[in-house]
Amino acid sequence: EAVAARHCGMEIVGISCISNLAAGISPEKLSHKEVQETADKAAPMFRRLVTKTIERISENR
Repeated sequence: EAVAARHCGMEIVGISCISNLAAGISPEKLSHKEVQETADKAAPMFRRLVTKTIERISENR
């Protein structure tokens, strides 16, 4: 979608939350529960980031 949007002249932004950064690096297996807990902890800050980003984009239009 991002490639198609840029091809159409649209401006885009990408934001992601990495919840399993060390998957495959640690000798211990990473469980879905651990990934979910990490995402849950990051959710409030991530929500603020997305909200503020949208507000700033709107202000500059």
